[in-house]
Amino acid sequence: MKKIIFAAVFCLFILSACKYGADNPFYPQNSVHFRDTNISHLTSTGFETLPSEYNFVVLTDIHYGALPFQNAPQMPDEVFINWLTNLPAAQKPKFCLILGDVVDYGEDSQYAGFNSLVSRIEAQGVKVFNSIGNHDLYNSGFPKWKANCYPHTSFYDFKTSRFSFYSLDTGSGGPGFEQLASLKSAFASDSNPKIIFTHYPMYASPLQFSMNDTTERNLMMSLFAKNNVKLYLCGHIHVYEKYPIQNFEQYAIPSFLYKGVWAVVNVNETANSYNITFYNKGNVYQP
Repeated sequence: MKKIIFAAVFCLFILSACKYGADNPFYPQNSVHFRDTNISHLTSTGFETLPSEYNFVVLTDIHYGALPFQNAPQMPDEVFINWLTNLPAAQKPKFCLILGDVVDYGEDSQYAGFNSLVSRIEAQGVKVFNSIGNHDLYNSGFPKWKANCYPHTSFYDFKTSRFSFYSLDTGSGGPGFEQLASLKSAFASDSNPKIIFTHYPMYASPLQFSMNDTTERNLMMSLFAKNNVKLYLCGHIHVYEKYPIQNFEQYAIPSFLYKGVWAVVNVNETANSYNITFYNKGNVYQP
């Protein structure tokens, strides 16, 4: 019986490796220490002139090309685009954040599907910004993700008139000390309220899906608590979870593919506040 179980597990590993890349444990850029450890400041977004109250939309875990044995449903892209197209101008999001796992294992055909979705979003006047996920790294995928996903860096920030938005690279399970040092330096000259967006949650009820280095996580929490972070947006676990962490909140956004969900965040910069509304296949719902 043990031999049968071992053989079954081995076969599953081989089948998965063919798609997801057996080189992943040995490829240097699958470690965050070899990716973008210095923050890029995006200064030409035009968001400094946004009104004091505005919306942005959040998608995560799109997984273009997910395999049939994963019970992948039909991609809800048409429903999302129809919803976006039919929004009144006053409710139209000013930009879109995508929190990683845009593809399932990095084939060109998967990026073609993702890029088509991005083109249709941006045709509505909604600029798309990306954070990297663990699936985006499969098959030594960082260079391909970087080439396809704006702003072509995994660690960056941009500003509105009063808020700052920071994208962290947690695609390998955590930010790494180099990224945290760069973030601390950026925070030192930025007193704005801050929204962080990334792939991995700091906490998750399935502990194996949380950040894998508790020291890094604790340093992040301390840094955020001292520097006016209001909101931490993440994905990865495919379901909704909310955690209050010191003086900010972590929201895990459900998977776009597997749950048909996206989130709209309303920001009121005068009140230093936000409100999140979830949509399931185009309809408002409470997760």
